[in-house]
Formats: sequence, C-alpha cells, structure tokens
Amino acid sequence: MSLTKKQLLAELVCEKPEKLPEKVFGQEAWVKPVSEFQRSRRLASLYGKDGEVSRDAIRKARLYTIVDHLCDQDGNSLFKEADIKDLMELDALKLDVVINCIEKWVQKREGKILGGLKK
Repeated sequence: MSLTKKQLLAELVCEKPEKLPEKVFGQEAWVKPVSEFQRSRRLASLYGKDGEVSRDAIRKARLYTIVDHLCDQDGNSLFKEADIKDLMELDALKLDVVINCIEKWVQKREGKILGGLKK
C-alpha cells in the first residue's frame, strides 16, 4: 500500500498546543507548532527590498520565536506581531530563558518527527 494524499495531509496538520516540559519562571507554559505559511512569511520578512537580510529583521528574529510559538492551553497566541516593540524593551537574558525553552521543545519535536533524537 502506498501513501495517499489524504494520509499525508492528515499527518501534516498542525498539532494541538503542548505544555513545555520545563516551567518558565516557575509557571507552566504552552507552545504550538508553526504552519508552513507562517514559516515562509517569517523567512521572507528577513529580506529587504534590495534582497539583503534586513538588520531590523535580525534583531526581531529571536522575538518571533516567542510570538509564533508561545500560547495558552487552548492554542491562542500570547503575543502578536504588534507586541514586538514591547518585547524588545524587556530584559534580553530573561527572554533568552523563554526562547531556549521553546528551542529545546522544537528540537525534541523535530527528533520525534524524524524518527529519533539528534545528539
């Protein structure tokens, strides 16, 4: 039996939010995967009209990890793109804690999807 379009599309649907395995500042935190549309949009936003990577985009790129992934238990985003300027005013080291937790989740999830954890 071979893979069908219906089976493939069922496997590719964005999953429900997951609780991060570790607490963030002592609180439970929830994250959700990004869609291909969202990922492509973020990649496209890195480039300016001249085709070069925008410096402003580089500064914001880490914060989009928070905006795109952090959500409540029902999958509703905690932040919107309009919140980027406010996030830029926060303590960078504390933001690193949140971003690192999300990145660990992404790596673990990626390992599961690819059939094993990468070392």
